[in-house]
Amino acid sequence: MQPAKIIYTPEEYLRMEENSPEKHEYFQGEIFSMAGGTGPPRHNFLVANVIAELIFGLRGKDCTSYSSDMRILARSSGLYTYADVSVVCGETDLAPDRNDTITNPALIVEVLSPSTEKYDRSQKFELYRGLESLQDYLLVDQSRVYIELYSRSTFDTWLLQTFNNLSQTVTLASVNLTIPVANFYDKVKFDS
Repeated sequence: MQPAKIIYTPEEYLRMEENSPEKHEYFQGEIFSMAGGTGPPRHNFLVANVIAELIFGLRGKDCTSYSSDMRILARSSGLYTYADVSVVCGETDLAPDRNDTITNPALIVEVLSPSTEKYDRSQKFELYRGLESLQDYLLVDQSRVYIELYSRSTFDTWLLQTFNNLSQTVTLASVNLTIPVANFYDKVKFDS
């Protein structure tokens, strides 16, 4: 016999999250622990490189980049989650009575970890697609030079571009910015 599943309201989740040292995701009444950065430092280097490129590249533009401390609410599904990096262009829409939860990212970046890669590519991306504001979803692999860019096209279809060479550049139409692949992987060391 299985114990009864505990169902939480979004308000209960948000209250618990305010006092928690770890980050959690909320979906359909359930709270899930998010994987921590216990692996090699590549993940942190990659996230820092992405944030640096966005901070410098977005100067003078009406776009703001956020780290993984800013929560995202996908209203269509009720998902509360944290992305490695997100960008809002124009005015930032916050969830009601929250200053730590955005609802309108134009760009979301996830650095893939072995423990989250499958989820980031599948169900999480499916839930992110419910964000009407989302134009680009960027996945950066930490085990090799490999980037996937999903861009929203007409009729709500998504186009995939892949990048696997340091000499290539990634153009993020959502924020009108082109970034060399080499800049994403600057100072990142791979196992031999």
